[in-house]
Amino acid sequence: PTRTVGERLDTDIAGVRFSLIPISAETRDLLLVWLPEKDVLIAIGLLYEAFPALTTMRGSRQRDALDYVTSLKLCRGLDPEYLVVLHGPNPVTSGKDNVRQYLTNFSDAIQYLNDQTVQYLNRGYTAEKMMDLIELPPHLASSPYLQETYGLKDWDIIHLFRYYRGYYTGEVRDLFPQSTRSEAEMSAMLAGGVEALALKAAEALGQGSLEWALRLADDALVLEPGHAGAFETKKAAMRALAEETMNSQARNMLLSEYVLMTGQLQSPFPVGDPGAIFARMGDNAVGLMPLDTLHRIMAVSLNAAKSAETDVAAGLTLTDAEGQGPGRYTLNVRRGILEVDPPYDVGEGFALSTDTLTWKQLVLGKLSPADAVAAGKVDITAGAAEDFYAFMGLFD
Repeated sequence: PTRTVGERLDTDIAGVRFSLIPISAETRDLLLVWLPEKDVLIAIGLLYEAFPALTTMRGSRQRDALDYVTSLKLCRGLDPEYLVVLHGPNPVTSGKDNVRQYLTNFSDAIQYLNDQTVQYLNRGYTAEKMMDLIELPPHLASSPYLQETYGLKDWDIIHLFRYYRGYYTGEVRDLFPQSTRSEAEMSAMLAGGVEALALKAAEALGQGSLEWALRLADDALVLEPGHAGAFETKKAAMRALAEETMNSQARNMLLSEYVLMTGQLQSPFPVGDPGAIFARMGDNAVGLMPLDTLHRIMAVSLNAAKSAETDVAAGLTLTDAEGQGPGRYTLNVRRGILEVDPPYDVGEGFALSTDTLTWKQLVLGKLSPADAVAAGKVDITAGAAEDFYAFMGLFD
């Protein structure tokens, strides 16, 4: 691609007229493709044959429900004869009435949950209370295109509550969040010890209380990671939950965790080691990474314990930064944080000069500082190479 689209773009390729229309739904950078002469609308990340997911298990930016509804309203206004969606088992929906109903029901499901959540929020209800009170209207709940195979009503209610309100529910019991270990210790105390807690987890499993069995067994494992009984209960609860759910995200998470925790499959990615994941990036992707993104990665990779008493600044000159950002940076590691270009002179302890790709490879762990200096890819222009090595050693 050589052209970017900030607003609607009407154009043609090889005699085919089409419009590219920016929208926001699952992400904020989606494009609709509208073929007016063929009455075809092509969409991705907007809708699918499942209940909408306003949050994801994998982690992503929060989704704005009303932006989602606005995008669906735009699609409805085009009134297409054919709708092509790039998610779901049946990609093509034909007939204006069918397409209109599909788009309207999906939009109404999102707006209904949003509006009901805000209504109850304004009355002082917590998300947990809302989960028992908010039910979809029958015509939406019974729609085969809105079954909870991807999103879940309760997940979306919690997402919407936190989107509008934040973590604090308004109940004083929730004013002081507890750590995982603190909750596990309280569970064990109430049960009469870790062994009793593991037995309670097994009892819950036998009674069919699968979610509580998982929770209690996990609490026991937090306190005693090698507890065989709790481990077996957690495994059994996860399998049973996966078997009974029709939600693809929940099932995938349960079974993926199961095969990993039982040693049946080694993850192809170094889970829990972002540095190792960054080091596997191809140079093409590395070359395209904006420098401000790179420096944010660097900031969140700083080892707070190693740098707790450190206050040092490095001068960085990028010899080929034209078009990518400034050619000169000051990087100040100051007691657990990295600040790029402080607003005043902090006195640089050393300085280096290199090209942009080398700097990106260094930050992402694709190249070691010593190898870069030895190969002449990094020039220490002030201070010593050891200063550079010590500086980069502060980052995980």
